[in-house]
Amino acid sequence: MTSASQLNTKKNRRRYERRSPGSSSEKLDAGESLDECPHGLRSDNVKLFSKYVEEATEHDNVMVKDWNDALDVLIIMAGLFSAVLTSFVVQSYQLLQDDPQQATNDLLVILIQRLDAFQMTNGSGTAPVPSLQSSQSFTPPIFSWLVNMLWFSSLMCSLVAASIAMLVKQWLQAYTLDRPGRLEAHAHQRQFRYAGLLAWKVPEILSTLPVLLQFGFSLFFVGLVILTWSINEAIGYVMMVCTILLLGFYTITTLAPLFDVSCPFKTP
Repeated sequence: MTSASQLNTKKNRRRYERRSPGSSSEKLDAGESLDECPHGLRSDNVKLFSKYVEEATEHDNVMVKDWNDALDVLIIMAGLFSAVLTSFVVQSYQLLQDDPQQATNDLLVILIQRLDAFQMTNGSGTAPVPSLQSSQSFTPPIFSWLVNMLWFSSLMCSLVAASIAMLVKQWLQAYTLDRPGRLEAHAHQRQFRYAGLLAWKVPEILSTLPVLLQFGFSLFFVGLVILTWSINEAIGYVMMVCTILLLGFYTITTLAPLFDVSCPFKTP
């Protein structure tokens, strides 16, 4: 009887331990439930992915905002510069064509010479009569070739920079869209897109756009110097000095950070 009662007592004690909230089995189950997330990740992995997504999202937001601001300024500058340059090109390309007014004046001069020759010979027709056809074909002056070549190239640089800037803005918009809600998938997709952003040289493409636009500025100023020089040498000297000072300032601010790391000039 004693052994049977002891056996019943042990069974009741085991049942009580299983039902008690502080039992070891329920503690183990509770521990497993804390370490296991519904998606099959343990709690430490969840914290890791959560921290990564938080830091990566903050980094991407700052990066995309800075790039979009720079692209907006570039597009505005390219638009204004293209509008100003177009007004110059409209006038300069006419230098490559024969002036119809000048051709009309030449014909009038020839007609007057024919009338004078006719009157001098009293209609006998023995004096040489100037031909109505132009004796020389029109050849544009060299400066007009140079000016139009520089200004059309400058306009092309400006339009190309603005067009690529619009494409980059679309790339950045696609970079931040359609992120999945799950932490693990979100982190993997963000890292995949960021690696592709670097592999396809998007930052390098972005940094070349201001250089391309500034190169267009330089071509415009050189063409302006040539045009003003052909019209008046004094004005040409003034424009040349201004252009040299501007290009010198740009060169100095570009090379200065190479010799002094504390230099605040950060030209692309």
